[in-house]
Amino acid sequence: MSCNLYEDLIMEYLDGELICSEKENLKSHLQECASCREFLSIQKKQHTMLRALPLFTPGKDFTIKVMKDIHRKKDALYVKKILLFLLMPLVLGIAVIYLCWPKIVLGISLVTVYAVNGIKMLITVTSNWIETVIQWFQIAGKILSQLWWVQRIIFKIILDIFNWHFLGYTAVALLFAGTFLLAKILPQHKQS
Repeated sequence: MSCNLYEDLIMEYLDGELICSEKENLKSHLQECASCREFLSIQKKQHTMLRALPLFTPGKDFTIKVMKDIHRKKDALYVKKILLFLLMPLVLGIAVIYLCWPKIVLGISLVTVYAVNGIKMLITVTSNWIETVIQWFQIAGKILSQLWWVQRIIFKIILDIFNWHFLGYTAVALLFAGTFLLAKILPQHKQS
């Protein structure tokens, strides 16, 4: 056997991990090999020096500091989740306002262009607010039926991030309801 293998056995011997047969094998090799005997004496000196060193004792406030760091990391993660939860509707609201705000492009507002070309909706004048609400619910139904995959993504993001099922469903419902109400509330330019 090579001396490298015996050096590993010497380290295990000093740690007290050898079985009897391996100890006998090592002792017989140490009687024959001077370099391994020297290696054993060096390692014994190092072991005694290391054991003589005092153990590190943490300060009295060590546990308190570690717990504060753990809570600080949890709080930072919680703040990130809340910011995401608050910023997502804000960004979507700004996008809706930007896209639905009446802008004159070639004499036609973007709301009208989207409504006519996107949903194939005819713009009609209603006689009362109930008919208007019914029409907007029909429009919302058409949009939601076409955007089911967007709903699933938003539901999944909110539910995975927060694990608050009721709050997640409520937030998504309010998000979509707010989007459609905002689109209805914004004034439109009259077409000439």
